[in-house]
Amino acid sequence: MKWLSQGQDKRALDVQVNHGANLFFLWKLGYRVDGITKDHALSLEIAANAEKVGAHVKLIVADPRRIRLTKEYHDLILCCYLVHPGLVLQMKMGLKHHGLVLMESYTQQQPKVSGASKDLFLEPKQLLFFFKEFEILDYEETVHSGPYPIASILARKISD
Repeated sequence: MKWLSQGQDKRALDVQVNHGANLFFLWKLGYRVDGITKDHALSLEIAANAEKVGAHVKLIVADPRRIRLTKEYHDLILCCYLVHPGLVLQMKMGLKHHGLVLMESYTQQQPKVSGASKDLFLEPKQLLFFFKEFEILDYEETVHSGPYPIASILARKISD
């Protein structure tokens, strides 16, 4: 968390909103937060929760794999449990110079659940390849909270 400074006048994007925990966390740090979800009902639930606590978050109902981001718009982009090369390109383009990306997902060592989308699983060291032109601040491929192998990266954009 040392890399996440107070977010006054900074923009953050949560590419794969779950129930909004990351949105609210970033909002509390002072970020102007955008979140993307495919689930309209989930967006309504998050909006209602945001209204209850006075949080100002912008929700976009769309397929994150098909989203087009504004160039150099966000200071921080978070993407958990969605792996798609086209999305990674959009995230890299959408980050401001020195912006941060935090990405995490299951690795291919994870026993695949029947019917699970291939968009959940990373190849070994795939995140390092995706962000090879970024400054790598933290990277690991390991087992977190149980038997599920996970890879995660925190990287800073250093070139355009």
